[in-house]
Amino acid sequence: MIKAGSGSTTFGTTTGFGHLVALGGIGFGKTFTNNTAYYTSILNDDSTFGIRANKSEFTMNFRGLGLPTDQYNIFVNLLSVLTNGESTCPSYKGGYCVLAKPCSFYTAGGLWDYDFKIQF
Repeated sequence: MIKAGSGSTTFGTTTGFGHLVALGGIGFGKTFTNNTAYYTSILNDDSTFGIRANKSEFTMNFRGLGLPTDQYNIFVNLLSVLTNGESTCPSYKGGYCVLAKPCSFYTAGGLWDYDFKIQF
């Protein structure tokens, strides 16, 4: 497993977890121009996910993040706040989000300044 800033370009699975990669953190938020940042953590917890808690699986044939339900719901709530309630995100397996207006409309409000940060 790699650490942030280590300069490593490869990573591997955690021993004993087969195909799962341990996550140090995953959050949704924004890094500001003065290099301060605010991210809401969306890591999953041990009580629900057991040995799979805070792990990720990478596949080459899946588009998107594939967040577990609880983490997807956290993201959906955050996106709704950022878009003043104009985002629609179905709550079923394979969920996705759509916006009420064209993407260019949300540029002025800074929506595209937000992102996911993942630490392995």
